Amino acid sequence: MSSNSSMSPPRQASSNICVTTATFLLLILHNAVGQGNAIAGESFGVAHKSCLTNPDGKCIPWVMDRETVVFEHTVKEGTLQTGNMMRHFWCGGNWPGYENSRLRYYVDDEPTASVDFPFGLGHGSNMMDDDAPWSAGSAFGKTGQPSGIFNTYIVPFTRTIKVTVELRSFLETDQHASTDASPSQSADVKFWIILRGHSTLGNTFTLPGAGAAIPQRARLHTAENHEVSVLPGEQLTVFNSSAKYGALFLVTLAVNSSGGETFLEGCFRAWTPQGELKYVMSSGTEDYFLGTYYFNKGKYTNPVAGLTNLNKGDKFTTFSAYRMHSDDYVGFHDGMAQTWRNWDPEGCDLTGNNPQGPHVNVSSIAFYYTWDSYP
Repeated sequence: MSSNSSMSPPRQASSNICVTTATFLLLILHNAVGQGNAIAGESFGVAHKSCLTNPDGKCIPWVMDRETVVFEHTVKEGTLQTGNMMRHFWCGGNWPGYENSRLRYYVDDEPTASVDFPFGLGHGSNMMDDDAPWSAGSAFGKTGQPSGIFNTYIVPFTRTIKVTVELRSFLETDQHASTDASPSQSADVKFWIILRGHSTLGNTFTLPGAGAAIPQRARLHTAENHEVSVLPGEQLTVFNSSAKYGALFLVTLAVNSSGGETFLEGCFRAWTPQGELKYVMSSGTEDYFLGTYYFNKGKYTNPVAGLTNLNKGDKFTTFSAYRMHSDDYVGFHDGMAQTWRNWDPEGCDLTGNNPQGPHVNVSSIAFYYTWDSYP
């Protein structure tokens, strides 16, 4: 074979590669957007190191017990995107009440944050144990003590997002934030936070854990109970939505009991907003969180569920656990309510009762998405 037939002009070969690569990338973008798969676009975010950094770069001490804006973003006109989302949170710090501090997301200029949760319960735990590191896969976890909390929760928005923190200096989460704070409240507090998000191209996004595809127009919500007294046989509403469409994402339950562990016999149930039973979601409390026999092998964490605290004392029992529904999809149409019951008999028979059972104090939080139509 001659040398002329075995070689191609280098310039022509480079040009073909460039054209082919560009065409291939355009085809990927066209097919992905056409099929609804989200492609990440431009990123945005912020980081504050030990103090609150203002736009001039000055370090401002954190004010305790008062809501503070830590990040705001408005999408520029003409940006190539079909949607936007916050996607990453991490924070560090150490003071009494840290786990009761709160993170809030205000979506598209809403007056009340639709996503509002405490650092502890919002990340699957009452944070009573010094047992880090642990994680629920890539969705959330804890790397230190008492902090190093992170998540990759997707908070979709269209045009604007505002994120705030309220650093709590007290241990009881039922107190309200003050409108003023003395310098002594913030003088010794160091707090670190990282927030990040990005624009998207596509009609849907996938929940952490490679779960089901959710429409880009969906919005994330939280529903919370704090230290609610629940009688034996009584049901607690974990969340209640009347949305046209929706999907449950994450549930955390924390229980304090002075009368033993029979509360673990309680079943989770799904209802219509009108109070009609749709189906029973679990055959017991530990079963919902993938445990068995009152969690006889102790604590565990994985991408689907985790037992993050179980302290069985002679006179007092504490418990917290989380359940992810990104892979185990729980969707609804025309609304849904979820309940947990303090004790249930065999068969989860609602007519059964347990008059000798313990009164318990329960905290819970549910994250769920809602939307009005499909793409």
